[in-house]
Amino acid sequence: MSKPKKTPEEYLKEPYSRVLIPDAESGTYMAQIVEFPGCISQGDTPQEAYDRLEDAAIGWVSAALDMGQEIPTPAIPHGYRGKVALRLPRSLHRQAAIAAERDGTSLNQFIATALAEKVGAVNLYDSLVQRLDQRIVVISQ
Repeated sequence: MSKPKKTPEEYLKEPYSRVLIPDAESGTYMAQIVEFPGCISQGDTPQEAYDRLEDAAIGWVSAALDMGQEIPTPAIPHGYRGKVALRLPRSLHRQAAIAAERDGTSLNQFIATALAEKVGAVNLYDSLVQRLDQRIVVISQ
């Protein structure tokens, strides 16, 4: 017996990666579902881009199903639960525990804060590089 097909709407309830990209030049926003090649939309506001993306995704999934194609699974099918098993060298474990105690916090909270600071710094760096690249392009034109 064949497996019953899901509807496009049922597929879109799964955790597909939706990305919003602002276009500084036009002031509009592009949205896409990463797992669905070519499934993009544009809008004057982030909400409009996302709303249009959902409509485009329904059409994308419908067309793929009509052609008998397999629908890609979400890139991150299980999501994040906030738990990580972490192994550290003893010396680093000791130093982190001492620093956490000095800060008056748990080792878990200390590591989470340190990681958040690192991720934030990388995101800030990436954002600054992107802005600089955009300004270089504008200046060179």
